[in-house]
Amino acid sequence: MVRKKETSYLKTEGYEIIYPGINGSPTTTQVSSIKNYLLTEKVDICYIGQDIYAGGTSASDKEFRSILAEYLNKKGVLILFWEANPYSNGGAQTFFQEFFANPNIKQERVNARGGGLYKLSGINDEITNGPFGDARGKYWGEDASWAMSIGNLPSGEIDVYSWGDDYTDNGDTATHSYVTGFKHRTLNLIFFGDGGFPSSTYTANGNSSNSATICPFYWEAGTMKPIPKPNYGYGSAGQNVYNSIVWCNVMAWAIKQAQFNGINTP
Repeated sequence: MVRKKETSYLKTEGYEIIYPGINGSPTTTQVSSIKNYLLTEKVDICYIGQDIYAGGTSASDKEFRSILAEYLNKKGVLILFWEANPYSNGGAQTFFQEFFANPNIKQERVNARGGGLYKLSGINDEITNGPFGDARGKYWGEDASWAMSIGNLPSGEIDVYSWGDDYTDNGDTATHSYVTGFKHRTLNLIFFGDGGFPSSTYTANGNSSNSATICPFYWEAGTMKPIPKPNYGYGSAGQNVYNSIVWCNVMAWAIKQAQFNGINTP
């Protein structure tokens, strides 16, 4: 049980976290369980991270994507910090193709190494400028491997937070027009193309990793307040990265949407 405090940035309490622990494509049993949680019990928020792929043609992959789409259309809150498999059957590409009814939507990984830097847009909303801080025009850092970018999304339906332009390698233009972070304008959907976006090594004594290519998520020692991680980025391109501020703003937005415009809102 999480208890609210009057000094909290976000006053809330009473969470139950359900963690199916899926790696790769979900099994038939896992899909059945997910369907129960999302469409029968109607959990408020669904969060997908690193290792769920589900872009294939198997019955379980197809049903998994269908369940996500139905949940989203019923006002469920769907948060995707999702690398989604770098290959041709990547889950993000297939899910977005089906959801937006556009076979031209593509996913491409940006580089193949850790420590990429993606500049956040100047959009002024609850994600870039929320209760945990202002990240407009700042950077977020990719953790450990690569980020996923999505091309040919419907521009009139989304607000773009970052493009597929890695600022540690400006010579790579293949994915510059692709999107690495966005929010849907009318549905409760957020995507960032990095499962390690909230990767952290926080301990009782503070942040234990000063690496410039892993664990971009940073906390203030003692208070657990999200703060930028300094000098992050591949090579000599180090910047302050605002992953923790953005992620906490996303979760604040998700809780508000779940309460006032969600699948269980009266």
